[in-house]
Amino acid sequence: MADLHSLLQPLLEHASVRAAIAALFEPPAPPLAISGLTPTAKALVVAALAQWMKRPMVVLTQDNEAAQNYRQTTATFLEWMKPGAGSSVQILPAMDCSPYEGRSPHAEIQEQRAVTLWSLARGGVRVLFAPVAAALGRFRESAFYSSLALELKVGDELNLGDLVEHLRSVGYEPAEPVAAVGQYSVRGGIVDVFPPEAEWPFRLEFFGDQLESVREFDPSSQRSRKPVPQTLLLPLSEAQRSPKFFERLVRVLTLRAREHAQSRGSRLPEREPEWAAEHSNTFPGWEFFVPLVEPHAHTLFSLLENPVLVWDELLDRRAQISRTIESLTASFEEIRDIVPPRPEPREAYLTEAELLQALEGVAQISLKELGVENLAPPAETGSQAVVIDGDLYFPPEGAESSDEWRVTSDDGAVHSPDHPITGSADSSHPSPINAKLNPHSS
Repeated sequence: MADLHSLLQPLLEHASVRAAIAALFEPPAPPLAISGLTPTAKALVVAALAQWMKRPMVVLTQDNEAAQNYRQTTATFLEWMKPGAGSSVQILPAMDCSPYEGRSPHAEIQEQRAVTLWSLARGGVRVLFAPVAAALGRFRESAFYSSLALELKVGDELNLGDLVEHLRSVGYEPAEPVAAVGQYSVRGGIVDVFPPEAEWPFRLEFFGDQLESVREFDPSSQRSRKPVPQTLLLPLSEAQRSPKFFERLVRVLTLRAREHAQSRGSRLPEREPEWAAEHSNTFPGWEFFVPLVEPHAHTLFSLLENPVLVWDELLDRRAQISRTIESLTASFEEIRDIVPPRPEPREAYLTEAELLQALEGVAQISLKELGVENLAPPAETGSQAVVIDGDLYFPPEGAESSDEWRVTSDDGAVHSPDHPITGSADSSHPSPINAKLNPHSS
């Protein structure tokens, strides 16, 4: 591990990288561009920035798959740089469906979002990878997300009924016996519960309102394994469900249905619409209706203190923002006349103008790929990266030797790099793992 850390250290300590980091503390300006990066090199740069910045970072990606791939690589690099830091790299996945498909997001996505938002609210996230669709969401306040999980230890005072109500509200389902994640059961003063990210389920024993013991148990035999001093009951959903919530939802939907009918000169719905019973409990896609009942006045970036935004291919992501909003609008228009009315895109998601306004004053940096031509690093140091006017270029291996390196940028201009810093290459791109400092650099 020490050898790997020493290989990464030249990139972390190079003057050009420090200059790029310093630029992020300057007054808001167009995003600094770091270019010519393979996906692995992008992950290394993100890890290096996280190591130096000591500020939370949000990396906007194309989709959940890209976010997952970046997270794994970035977490590995950050773990090498600082053991234990890899767990602070997380994902906020986008929903795998829209509000207009009549179905709920996959349970695993809901669970991951809930756990990430809880961790985010508790300050446990250094790097957050988020697809554009996730970053466009509307969010509640940090205090709400920090209440989604329960940390219990032996001796705590907690009403058993309140515990059960909380478990139900964050997505746990009753089951006897408890055998899978997300299940709980109650037998007198004993609560069995299997929270996300736990290796074993827990058996909580209460005497009155006092938690007397916490034990792991084997779900196959239902036998206790060993006592533990405490447990963390993570949520399975960021949207809390309760009878009161669905009562309020039916009232809101009834009012919206009447307004919808009046605007079209249609017959007003009856005082108790025929669809009211169906919407009085969980139904397919109910999660998307939550902002109609409970205020979601925050953006993803307002949940973080002094964040840094990293664009994975800025131009592509900006275009994707527009396409995503246009797609949501088109989908809504197709079901606009369904009763009760579905949430409009602006009620569940930010508009493009709102997102850009939320990013005002946020330090930003752009990671991108860029064609590199006629690049000739000295043979004794292998292929090297270069920094040019704020852009970091990783050349391909195999360029012929030359006294002058030339890099073609987006606009076709040719630059002469003066600050080579890192790099060894694979068949087509440099590998950041084998990076070493150019002995001729300053």
